[in-house]
Amino acid sequence: MSKEIKKPNLFIIGAPKCGTTSMAKYLGDHPDVFFSDPKELHYFCTDFSKEHKNKTSKKGYLKAFKGEENYKVLGEGSVDYLYSKEAIPKILEFNPDSKFIVMTRDPVEMFHSLHFQLLKTLDEDIQDPERAWRARKRRKEGELTPSTCIRPSLLLYGEVCKLGKQIERLLKTLPDEDKVKIIKLEELAESPKEVYENTLNFLEVESYRKADFSKYNKSKKLRFRNWGKFLHFTKKIFPGNMYKKLRKRSTVQYCRRKLKSWNKVRQAREPLSEEFEEELRDYFEKDQKLLEKILKTNRSQTKSKIN
Repeated sequence: MSKEIKKPNLFIIGAPKCGTTSMAKYLGDHPDVFFSDPKELHYFCTDFSKEHKNKTSKKGYLKAFKGEENYKVLGEGSVDYLYSKEAIPKILEFNPDSKFIVMTRDPVEMFHSLHFQLLKTLDEDIQDPERAWRARKRRKEGELTPSTCIRPSLLLYGEVCKLGKQIERLLKTLPDEDKVKIIKLEELAESPKEVYENTLNFLEVESYRKADFSKYNKSKKLRFRNWGKFLHFTKKIFPGNMYKKLRKRSTVQYCRRKLKSWNKVRQAREPLSEEFEEELRDYFEKDQKLLEKILKTNRSQTKSKIN
């Protein structure tokens, strides 16, 4: 009889552009922690299944963790889980002992970074962040969505970046708030070692001496947008199953990956105008106050239980 595959018990559930890739890399270096590759499996956000084309069975999902049963912590990091209304209940049904990590960030910075990221992934085609922000209502009605967009739900920037609202829903779903750790990206950037050690304590694994806290998933843009579109639409050029057959050839995969990598270049984002930034802060003010209240309560509970 084959050995039963151990279920993942750690989920970095959000939010996008809040340092989740860096945290997954840091934790994955610990000898007791294993992270899936790819990091984002999107198995449980069934309300976004069309976007992720998620047709993976439970057996297929667990294959990502096959052979890693000796690790104390098995994790994955699908950042849409926090935004999803279905993912958390499904995860708890799947494994009631699951723990969750939520990464947060200043909402204005999050929006600005997310817009820049979606331009790179071709999910966004409005270059100006202010114009993209104002297109939200029409996009909610199914308009102005780029033909290359795989994840249209992320174009609703106002809802995506309201982390207070999403975390409040998360905490109402969880039977035990001890199962969630909320981390601010600003604190991770300022004191990575301290945040890392506190996270290991949350996961109940031994302290681990880690020296390298490099940043991952830094902001990039496409050198040539049309070249990116060509690579995106490659599969439509070949008839039938020819593209799938080509993808199975390691040489084709290698060349395509190299071309996509070459077409991305590091570049700092242009600052938002003062007027637009003030408008965004007014928009997120109520949600930001809710988030700060949640963070304060969460941390005071943690301290009281430690003491």
